Amino acid sequence: MRRVDPAVHPLASRFALLAVGLTALSPSIAAAQQQPAVSPESSAPCVDEPRLRDAARYALEHAEHLTTEALRASAEQSGFAAPSIRVWVGRGAERAADAEITRWIAAQSLDRRVCRVARVSDGALHAVVLAPRSAEFTVNLQTNEAASTVTFAARFAVPLRNPHVVLTSPEGRSFVAPLDRAQVLPTRGVWSAQLVGESEQGPIAWARRTITVGASAEAAERAGVGPIRDERGWLSALNRTRATLGAQALRNDPLLLAVARTRARACAAQSTVAHAVVEGDTPDAHLSREGIRSAQVAENVARAATLDEAFARLDRSPAHRRVRMDGSFDAAAIAAVHAEDGWYVIELFALRPALSQ
Repeated sequence: MRRVDPAVHPLASRFALLAVGLTALSPSIAAAQQQPAVSPESSAPCVDEPRLRDAARYALEHAEHLTTEALRASAEQSGFAAPSIRVWVGRGAERAADAEITRWIAAQSLDRRVCRVARVSDGALHAVVLAPRSAEFTVNLQTNEAASTVTFAARFAVPLRNPHVVLTSPEGRSFVAPLDRAQVLPTRGVWSAQLVGESEQGPIAWARRTITVGASAEAAERAGVGPIRDERGWLSALNRTRATLGAQALRNDPLLLAVARTRARACAAQSTVAHAVVEGDTPDAHLSREGIRSAQVAENVARAATLDEAFARLDRSPAHRRVRMDGSFDAAAIAAVHAEDGWYVIELFALRPALSQ
């Protein structure tokens, strides 16, 4: 994490800038004021994007330990694909912070037509997340008795070199496909398609889509890619996805379930996607408090309008998918709570959970 040198940045000593560069939310930030993206005079370069606010809250809470991957994952959980993302975090009075944020946004040189921004503040610390609008990516699948053929259409928000698609088969083999040419998908099952383009930062995956080949709606649901209606259906879909990679099925653990439901309700009550709605209440700490011991623990958190959308968002995020597909876990609990702003879902994973003796 780069700090701004006061000798280089005239306002650094005044604002104690923490990050200029490039994830959910903690209780100390849960009540943070959700302001407009920036003050009126500084909002001209960009458009306010509510779906980036969770990422901004995360930046506010984790200013000293920000990572690009975590910020992207936070934005993706709220439904905003952000392959390129930047953040400013600073401490100071509101008016002075507005002026500094104005200069920082202007220095990014992003066209207003593609620039999206969100800002949160706890009164003293301010965080602004900036991201270009994600690319538009459409996949059209045509199937007949002979073959399944897919075509693509894409429109990028920023100029890119060598745009193409990376297709991954149900067996995990990947290959490059041109955007302007139909592609035959020879294998039945669930394929993934990534829209890739080269920017100044190198190749970036701008959008992802899932393609189901050779399956009716009923068969797709049995395969774990159809409509998810409840927590049991979610776990079944997750286990079928794990099976495609040879990972063992996760058993539904009642000890974990009680904890997961408490955590999901807390997120819904605070309208927050977070691993610690109450400061320090991480999954490990929560299990320990309940007298549950485990050799290994991990958690995914998602919010979306539907359970299907929440499941897909976690699956599209590389960091969350790694947790879901981790073969070392043998137990899990899925807790889904519906609120006014959508479904809050906790995936809680553990290895050999048991009550402490």
